[in-house]
Amino acid sequence: MTSLLALLFSMTVMATDQDIFEKSYPRDNSFCQMGSAKVEIMVRGAQLHIEPEDKMWGEFVFSRISNGPVTKLPVTSESGLYRLFQGNPSSCTKVVGSLLDGKFAVLFQKNNRPHKNQVVIQYFDPKTSNALETIHTPYLADKAMVKSNGFLIRTHLPNRSDIEMGKVLIKEKKYLFQDHRFPVWVSISKEGFSVDPATTFEDFTYKAFFKTIDEFKTLAGWNEAEKSFNNRTLYVAINHEAKSKCILLVKEKQKFTGEEAWICQ
Repeated sequence: MTSLLALLFSMTVMATDQDIFEKSYPRDNSFCQMGSAKVEIMVRGAQLHIEPEDKMWGEFVFSRISNGPVTKLPVTSESGLYRLFQGNPSSCTKVVGSLLDGKFAVLFQKNNRPHKNQVVIQYFDPKTSNALETIHTPYLADKAMVKSNGFLIRTHLPNRSDIEMGKVLIKEKKYLFQDHRFPVWVSISKEGFSVDPATTFEDFTYKAFFKTIDEFKTLAGWNEAEKSFNNRTLYVAINHEAKSKCILLVKEKQKFTGEEAWICQ
């Protein structure tokens, strides 16, 4: 229903950006300093009444320089719901935005329920603040931050319905286990997209189980040639009585034989 309303808006005969803006409703906004211009980025929705979980999401995104006219941004050229990707912005008040290879880039999230949201990048000309190209990336991410030469985003694989759990014997003690997949941080820079193993290690929930980043990379199956982690299935096992926790990183789900190289604390 929401997408249909968005389509009707876009198909309105002779509808201007201002018309669509006035017929939509505010969801969220942020201000970005692009060169000498202060640009407001606004997310707006087609419906007045929405569910609480949709309060920051909208079908349209607009920009406005100072008190000038509004411009509908191409970030929403694909139907769906979008919101500002919030993080540690340096050039913007709320949304993650910064210079990237001579252009100003602003990050958005496209709704992808029940999975993590898709990352979308809207580029601007930093001299004129006019919108340039839009990149709908394949990455599903829940965190973003500005770095010195671009951005970092924490990416996830799609959710699964086949979560595995049960009992396993580790060093002759019974543990309860469950399988997970750990997130990977990806760098966005002028060189493109690449996995950042250092940030992935620093943010890893079970970082304390490893003595060094090299040990982590080895057990997580880091492939230097492909710049990727091959072992993204994480088993976590707990023995409450012994107050012990163990982890195991493998390429895919497996049946335990008792020969696995669990790391325990």
